[in-house]
Amino acid sequence: MPMKVKKVKESAEEIKGMLRKEENKIRRTRLQMLLFFKEEPKASYEKAGKILGYSKYQIARWWKSYEEGGITKLMELKKIGRKKGYGQKVPEEAFERLREEMLKGRIRTIKDAIEFIAREYGVRYSKTRMHVIMREKLKAKKKSGRPYSVRKDPEKEKEFKKKVVILRGRKVMCQDEMRVGLIVKHQKVWVPEGARADWPVQHKYEYFYLYGAVDVLSGEVVFFILPDLRGETVRIFLEEFNKEIGGEDVVIVWDNAAGHKYAEKHAPENISFFHTPPYTPEVNPAEAMWRHIRGELANKVYNSLDELEEDLIRILQRFYNDKDFVRSLTGYNWIVEALSHDGAN
Repeated sequence: MPMKVKKVKESAEEIKGMLRKEENKIRRTRLQMLLFFKEEPKASYEKAGKILGYSKYQIARWWKSYEEGGITKLMELKKIGRKKGYGQKVPEEAFERLREEMLKGRIRTIKDAIEFIAREYGVRYSKTRMHVIMREKLKAKKKSGRPYSVRKDPEKEKEFKKKVVILRGRKVMCQDEMRVGLIVKHQKVWVPEGARADWPVQHKYEYFYLYGAVDVLSGEVVFFILPDLRGETVRIFLEEFNKEIGGEDVVIVWDNAAGHKYAEKHAPENISFFHTPPYTPEVNPAEAMWRHIRGELANKVYNSLDELEEDLIRILQRFYNDKDFVRSLTGYNWIVEALSHDGAN
């Protein structure tokens, strides 16, 4: 089928003259299309689109405008109207209220924020504009939510944080356990445009437990790999832990798990215990170590527990060798201030 010939009325020199004077980017592109068809009247819309960086359908629409109304219609730019409420301003207090609603957990998404401003102030921002407001005005960041139990008692959590100060002057180590298995979590990875992020998945449900304790002030850590969380296993951990710290007096901060209760009855005399509130693992700084380790293990495939253990030991070397790194992970402000000799009373 022969290609349709595009007849451009203006001369090439006229079009070039208009190009030299035109400052608008879209109008310049349309003039470049005319110049292209002037020089190649039998060229396809697809070829013109590839050269100009537009789809063949957009080129076809521009050419149709030219055929219907000449260069005058081609150069017209449509004015896009806005819905009522778009582009209007709101008082500064609106953004402070928006921030307060976010802190209370009532606003989680861009859509929530748009609807709140529209409902309270009669102004409807676009998604793009609200993104800018969130980032630049509210200094907000999009984060993955940290899960917490619906059974948690916020008052008991506050009371616990206040009571920690009674441990000031004593050696305190926060302890917890993490299950480590062949099935690891997956995280986002960087891939080139047009590519998929694929990785193999292990199906073997095999695991062991990593026991860890950390001194948030000094950065000292103790780790052991054990098979389970039974009371007798936890008791063995306390014995080995005691050897690692040289038998000095220490307070272990941990939760009231069943295995912990059993082990406490058989613990060495130099070890005492301070319990976190029920359903509040986030108050234990040891949890921060697990988040980092899970990230290091993510997206990998291990064929055996021995292979996994070898890589885990490699990861743990940094915790033993870099106390500043450990403190940066686990040194929650509230507990560091409570335990430090120069902390607030």
